[in-house]
Amino acid sequence: MGYWWEVKYVQDRRIQIAFLMSVGFGVVVGLYQGVLSQKKIHGRNKGEKAAYLIEAMWEAAFFGFGLGFFCIYGLAIKGLGRDSLRSRCIGIWLSISYFFMSWWPHASIHQLLTPTKPTDFIILEICFHWPNLVAGLVLCYYQFDVLFNIT
Repeated sequence: MGYWWEVKYVQDRRIQIAFLMSVGFGVVVGLYQGVLSQKKIHGRNKGEKAAYLIEAMWEAAFFGFGLGFFCIYGLAIKGLGRDSLRSRCIGIWLSISYFFMSWWPHASIHQLLTPTKPTDFIILEICFHWPNLVAGLVLCYYQFDVLFNIT
């Protein structure tokens, strides 16, 4: 048969992403339970605490998906032949990875931050939302390029 990494399902990128998603999810949930749990859950009752926990699980899943997408498709882009296609794919790859990976740190910092002045939140929002705007512009640019340069 061969080596274990030569098996068809191990080489499937969707399965690789699912594996890395579960690894990222496990890391985030481990950090959440170990380090962040004392400060993150600010709910007044069990319902609010459950809502925060569900939100944290979704953010962990998105972070894990972004990690898997970043690792697996980054290796796939390396093998592209045309430079113009590769540069477009790199922009799209980085934008999508940032979109997914930035939610967990952003929400966690919001929960941990106890602002003493409004500029604390403004700096946090600038650090996370402006790169999202740039990533969105990159995706829009490449989408328009695909739509209007069809030959």
